Amino acid sequence: MGKYFGTDGFRGEANVKLTADHAFRVGRYLGWYFGQDHKARIVIGKDTRRSSYMFEYALAAGLTASGADAYLLHVTTTPSVSYVVRTEDFDCGIMISASHNPFYDNGIKVINSAGHKLEAEVEEKIEAYIDGEIGELPLATKEKIGRTVDYAAGRNRYIGHLISVATRSFKDMRVGLDCSNGSSSAIAKSVFDALGAKTYVINNEPDGTNINTDCGSTHIHVLQEFVKEKKLDVGFAYDGDADRCIAVDENGKVTGVAPGDVTIYAYTHDHSGIIGEINLRILPYIPVEDITISPYEDKLYMYEEITLDYAFTPASATASTVEWSSSDESVVTVEQGKVTAVGFGTAVVTARCILNDKSSSVTITVEAGAWIWDERNNFKNWVISQNYSSFVIQDGKMVVTCGQQNTEMKRADLRLTASEKAPVYMHWGNYPVIALRTDLPGGGKGVGKGGVYTLNIVPVSGSGTSKAENNGILLADGTRMLYWDVSTLGNISTTEMIPYKTFEVKVADIYNQNLPTGKYTVYWIRTFKSVAEAEAFAKADVEAGN
Repeated sequence: MGKYFGTDGFRGEANVKLTADHAFRVGRYLGWYFGQDHKARIVIGKDTRRSSYMFEYALAAGLTASGADAYLLHVTTTPSVSYVVRTEDFDCGIMISASHNPFYDNGIKVINSAGHKLEAEVEEKIEAYIDGEIGELPLATKEKIGRTVDYAAGRNRYIGHLISVATRSFKDMRVGLDCSNGSSSAIAKSVFDALGAKTYVINNEPDGTNINTDCGSTHIHVLQEFVKEKKLDVGFAYDGDADRCIAVDENGKVTGVAPGDVTIYAYTHDHSGIIGEINLRILPYIPVEDITISPYEDKLYMYEEITLDYAFTPASATASTVEWSSSDESVVTVEQGKVTAVGFGTAVVTARCILNDKSSSVTITVEAGAWIWDERNNFKNWVISQNYSSFVIQDGKMVVTCGQQNTEMKRADLRLTASEKAPVYMHWGNYPVIALRTDLPGGGKGVGKGGVYTLNIVPVSGSGTSKAENNGILLADGTRMLYWDVSTLGNISTTEMIPYKTFEVKVADIYNQNLPTGKYTVYWIRTFKSVAEAEAFAKADVEAGN
């Protein structure tokens, strides 16, 4: 997961974590990226959140300013954007939605020309542009400025596609729909009506603030009661952007028909012989009636992931009938009991039983200055400063290939992505030691020795500092721990968070013969409370065979 883009795109509370300026810059980059050799065509859909209109116009402004044409599907579903971008030759699609999240959240999900999630490497470039790490992009001028196009016709063609792929008539079938006051409000009823169903709809009056509120697929009991009350044959509940659906039968039970294993096959309509399949295990649907979460006493490091210790009543209940939330998603995020630290501070993680609103909470603290970079986060945000050098992640380690500093020496500096607009924060009072384990040779500059390894840090305001550490502590397996106790460097505050625009470990002046493979490995980079704690951790890491 990137800094902004996660599994489901760029999400957050509207105008708090995700702003109109973010949307404009996403549009600017996509319009430029896809329009470098032709006039880019990009289609946009949105759900019914009040902020979706703001983001739609901001994205369109960014796209057209970069010269792309923006086609507006208006309120529509995420699957419809995927369908339209794939079948109508668009460069990419954008869906504005936070899916099943509350109305005040929103998100930007970018879909590639094949109808799938945008490639992670492109998302990383968008993030770099948002943070000012890429120079300003050229603005289109004169006739090269893009257009906005009303493209409700694309949504209508998707509706026609849904009707065309039905394999049987729904004539006289009594169908209940819970549209979650979301995207399906504009589509679902017309599809079932066209197939001959007698359609009964609830929660299809969106007002911008009622999407997912006590309705839809995250509150399936509402549809269950509606189907039983109206004596319907079947019911379907959607979430806010209709990329998920839960079906219930005439008794209000969630369908599968019975517990067991089943294989679902999908066939193409062009007679190409392509078949897809997925194996499913249908479990009994048992709502959680109560939940307890054990206290979590330890403090987390940045990017650390933990799974909370929790218990359902009954123990065999269906996990999806519990809704997890974080009181501050800029500190921790949570999904099905898995907590990820994304910022410093304290947040309350709550699990709520959808059936009866019973809940349990736990307080999680991410201590200021506590950083870990290793295999768990693929050394997130670390890069190599020199264009002539590079690294890859192998077996959870960073393997760096050094380029030539000059004809005699190699160099490959480690740099943590940071800028004046998007600094990295450190608290040297809590965690004054920065350390890494590596197989670099020691001894300093000189033939038959090692190289010069320098910590170089520059705050957003004030002067920077640097300190060379060429030996570190040699470990039992021949690797070494390089470390810098920043609290001893002088003129650095240890009582507050400090934002840094430059944070790097220079790995330079390595004579060619000192590093014959031209490569070195970094096992981890971490902050510690003391040198002794760092040394103990490194020795234990070696003893564990890591």
